[in-house]
Amino acid sequence: MRPMAARVEVRVTVSFGPSPSPLLAHAVSYAIEHAQATEQLRSGVWEATFRIGADEQAYGELRHLLSMVHGWKSTRVEVDGSIEYRQVVISMLHCARQWLRSKGRCGARFTSQAGAPRCAACPLYDAGFAAEFWVPLQPVLLLDGDAEEVPNYIPEEWTEG
Repeated sequence: MRPMAARVEVRVTVSFGPSPSPLLAHAVSYAIEHAQATEQLRSGVWEATFRIGADEQAYGELRHLLSMVHGWKSTRVEVDGSIEYRQVVISMLHCARQWLRSKGRCGARFTSQAGAPRCAACPLYDAGFAAEFWVPLQPVLLLDGDAEEVPNYIPEEWTEG
């Protein structure tokens, strides 16, 4: 199996606030310390930009910030300029970080050639790898060029003769 090639780094921008939460000050402080860039857009509204690629620590830092602010209605997450669901990005961050820690690359098996929803935002996702190594949910047999589903039991006609 060929290793999955990482795309390039992706830019993830998290906008959060205003919020009456006492965590706002901590989230701002954390973002200033760990993000590549932070900016106060207006009073109480902040934007933190992270670049994630092959460094698993960056995934953890971004995930930690999102764990603080993901429940706030005003929080918005963009991946390379495209708005993404917060939970999808959190799921991607967890998945990618675990693969980077264990293998140094993605080693996921996909149930679809398109990958999982979280894969679209992931810098480790390689569409060529996914198309080559996807695994259908229901196994398929190719008999005489025709695809047939694998049965849950062995049919009698297969055991006769």
